[in-house]
Amino acid sequence: MGRSIPILTSMSTDTYFGRPCKEGHTLRRADNHGCIECARVRSAQYAKKNSKIVTARAIAWAKANPQRVTEISRKHRGLPPPTRPEPKFCENCGNLPGGRGGKMHLDRDKVTGKFRGWLCFNCNTSIGKLGDNIAGLLRALGYLLNAS
Repeated sequence: MGRSIPILTSMSTDTYFGRPCKEGHTLRRADNHGCIECARVRSAQYAKKNSKIVTARAIAWAKANPQRVTEISRKHRGLPPPTRPEPKFCENCGNLPGGRGGKMHLDRDKVTGKFRGWLCFNCNTSIGKLGDNIAGLLRALGYLLNAS
């Protein structure tokens, strides 16, 4: 009787020590048609060949899922998830949003990365230009008090 030899697998999910695919790649198998690298190549070829269809599908998905698009965009930009819903008015000045896109901007502490609140474009950029800290705000306050 022949002994069956177990397929060795690594702790890493990207390494596959079994039989290589038809192209000779040794990455983890994606399906019966090849490994992950082969699947990536096939996907890129399809996207290039059918760019109008792929673009139309992406646009349709984005229109159908605006909240998810916002979440993904924030994640890619390194912004924290908000801890409360976006209000209609700026939490600093109380005005309706103006400036870029006409919506509120997520404000975060640049040191800790934690969510602070929702600001209009003008308040968000103003606080940033003052150094995004209390010391910068106090310097500006001192300047205004001395000038009056």
